[in-house]
Amino acid sequence: MGWSCATAGILQRPGLPDLDLWTLSGRLLGHELRQGCRSALWRQVARRQLWYLDGLDPDAGIDLDAALSFMKHKGADALSDYEMGVLRSVLTGGVRPQSRLFKAGLVESATCPLCQAAEGTLGHLFWECRCTAALRRELPPAVVQAAQNGTLPRCLTRCGIVCEPPEVREAGGWLAAAAPGQEQLLGQWRLRVSQQAWYRGGRLVIATDGACWNQQLGWARRAGLGIYVGPRCGNLSAALPGMDQCSGRAELLAIILVFAEAGRLGLQVEILTDYECAAKAWAAWSGGPSFHPREQLDLWRRLEPLARAALAAGSALTWVAAHGRAAREQELRWNKLVDDLVVQGSKRHTGLQRLTQAIRLKEANQEKAQAVQRHMVRGRAGGGGGRGRGERPWKRQRAAAVAVEGRS
Repeated sequence: MGWSCATAGILQRPGLPDLDLWTLSGRLLGHELRQGCRSALWRQVARRQLWYLDGLDPDAGIDLDAALSFMKHKGADALSDYEMGVLRSVLTGGVRPQSRLFKAGLVESATCPLCQAAEGTLGHLFWECRCTAALRRELPPAVVQAAQNGTLPRCLTRCGIVCEPPEVREAGGWLAAAAPGQEQLLGQWRLRVSQQAWYRGGRLVIATDGACWNQQLGWARRAGLGIYVGPRCGNLSAALPGMDQCSGRAELLAIILVFAEAGRLGLQVEILTDYECAAKAWAAWSGGPSFHPREQLDLWRRLEPLARAALAAGSALTWVAAHGRAAREQELRWNKLVDDLVVQGSKRHTGLQRLTQAIRLKEANQEKAQAVQRHMVRGRAGGGGGRGRGERPWKRQRAAAVAVEGRS
């Protein structure tokens, strides 16, 4: 993969941010390793210079989401078993047109069996043959024109594969450039209290929260954290630093900030949180059932001594079910106010405009790949009718074309 480990626990990657093994979660580390292996394999494929993968960027690799989106369709748009097999052969370069059969010595002629007018290559079958013209009319005209004049890469017009947009590869670098870093955030925020703060049982009540948007897109996740002390107090709204972006990590960091400041100032605080794992950990540290986290271990290790010290000082942590009716009105109000801070914090990440552009490029890739794959599957499978064994899709298409010509 070309990665190196010059410093203990730090993986250096050419053109990509370094990976800190001490702070990365197992989920994110596994994702990055899989992506690295895929890129290495695609570079090996690119060195073979396969004709049907012409136009593939070996560094960016393929847009896997776009390539497999049509295959994952459910409901009325779901592919039949026969069509699924055709799509697999298309994606893997396994379609054997007349020209390949002739080269292998399996047929006597390389001429297209449908139109009998040109060599039966994949490009001719899908984009030039008059017998598949009716299927091409269902595609956007711009896509057909781009495929015919060679503007679209051959990996798309022959195999239905599109390259990953460069912005997706760069998205991790935008996170690495985000400011402030975690240590800066821990050192900068200071707890300030006004007369409008809320006290309960002699403790200062503080709400914490974390949230993440683009949750379904692992590479585009952006999380924010919030701390609400009260009106005109030292509230905090910040972007979550680091490559591991998730709501749980953001909330843990917010709780760490509050307990660290409470210990520094010698205050008794009560934290309101809707993060159930934090409530379970607090119950375990208070003598309840044990709790063993599996993710974000670096933050859990940092939180435990601070939480135990706060527990000894008389502080508390209360779990508030998000938008739950069982909570008191004031708790829900504090929780709603901290939600607003979290949303603002998630929007403080750098490169959000470029990230939005990358998401749009991914969506455009997906639409283009689905349209081309649908056309290729229908062209290879015969454009309709039965799909049982022993059928001849090529003969059905030729018969349909002859019938249309006869009517005209």
